[in-house]
Amino acid sequence: MGFKISGALNFLCVFYFLAIWTILLLVAQPEALSTYEAAKSTLSYVLTEDGSEFFYLSIASMLVCFACGVFLFLRKYPEQTMYIIGFHALIGFYFYDWSLALSIGLPLLFFNKVRVNA
Repeated sequence: MGFKISGALNFLCVFYFLAIWTILLLVAQPEALSTYEAAKSTLSYVLTEDGSEFFYLSIASMLVCFACGVFLFLRKYPEQTMYIIGFHALIGFYFYDWSLALSIGLPLLFFNKVRVNA
């Protein structure tokens, strides 16, 4: 059961990053542009300007959290996946807000159960 809960917590973290991107792309749109055009222009601006490392890292974090969730649900390499989650959480403390970094590390609460049942 620890595998599934840890995987679900990883997918929840993907949802957190998607919420950040949704707020960025769909809130405070200019009235002259449609929703799609405003989101497209905001996305191109965010990914091409200086200081866009946070957004590239958030995309990478979504992919890492999704991959770790899949590995935990499939019970493939569970101990190595937990080490990746721990390393990802440590990196998150440096680049993100502490609350987002803690949510990345939430699956580590089940590390002992996963390691014993691996």
